Amino acid sequence: FNYTFDNFGAARTRALEETYRRFSNISHVFIIDPDWKPVKGTIAKYDLQHNIDAYSFKIWDRSGMSTRKANWLARHQPNLTFAYYVHEDFRLPSGLPPMVVKELEWEVSEVEPQVSWHTRVGHGNDSTASRSHQRYYFDLNLLQKEQSDPQYRDSPHTLFYLGLVHSALLEGMEGYKPRYMHPDFRLTPAMQEHLDLHVMYLERLVKLHMESILTEYVYLSIRWLAYAYQFLVFHPNDAILWYKKCIEFDPDRVDCKIELSRLHSFQGNHEDAWKWSKQSFFTSLPNKAWTHT
Repeated sequence: FNYTFDNFGAARTRALEETYRRFSNISHVFIIDPDWKPVKGTIAKYDLQHNIDAYSFKIWDRSGMSTRKANWLARHQPNLTFAYYVHEDFRLPSGLPPMVVKELEWEVSEVEPQVSWHTRVGHGNDSTASRSHQRYYFDLNLLQKEQSDPQYRDSPHTLFYLGLVHSALLEGMEGYKPRYMHPDFRLTPAMQEHLDLHVMYLERLVKLHMESILTEYVYLSIRWLAYAYQFLVFHPNDAILWYKKCIEFDPDRVDCKIELSRLHSFQGNHEDAWKWSKQSFFTSLPNKAWTHT
């Protein structure tokens, strides 16, 4: 069928609608990108049950060095949708994401040929199109449209990815040098704008959604703000405050304890460095959805 691309959430939703219209009698739907390839030997249909709404599977990145998970394997039913314009989230007919997801051993790996779907939608035109500077401008355009959509305006998802895309655009700009390595480097007005917007969107997310049930967005925003103040803005004392907020928000994670210890060590404050290093030794590592250290 023909579809004029508008945004990723709408495109995936349209594909699911067409799938149900044509193949309503199938039991499950497995949603993968055009540049994902199932890993042979991991896919087994007998793993699927009819009383479970959604399953998660593992995605290997192109380097083969890291993985992430997606819950895009679901019991086939009408009104399955995807929310948001980019970095879209899967939704059940209730309009909510799956609350109970069974983890499978299924795996897919990312592949990206020289001429890929990224080129066709505007992500770029080379073998690393999905990570190109052009791709981030493409994402920024979608995120700005998402922010203007009343149903998504100032949502944790929208603010988080707006903050991240401005960071990616800053660090990818020609001539950019990180301040922590080049303290005398002066940002151009365009660079400074991306940095200011990166910080502004993440701080807005933390301010508006500190009590949100979507704690992963809040945690990662605090974590990125600590990084930004340490390495991009180059204000170590502000970075220390954000690392402490990060630890207070989720004391069960070691990420910010380790980074705070490193920052104190870099400043020559070895007593505090040892304090936070010791705390990280005795932190049990929970099974969090997005991030691991």
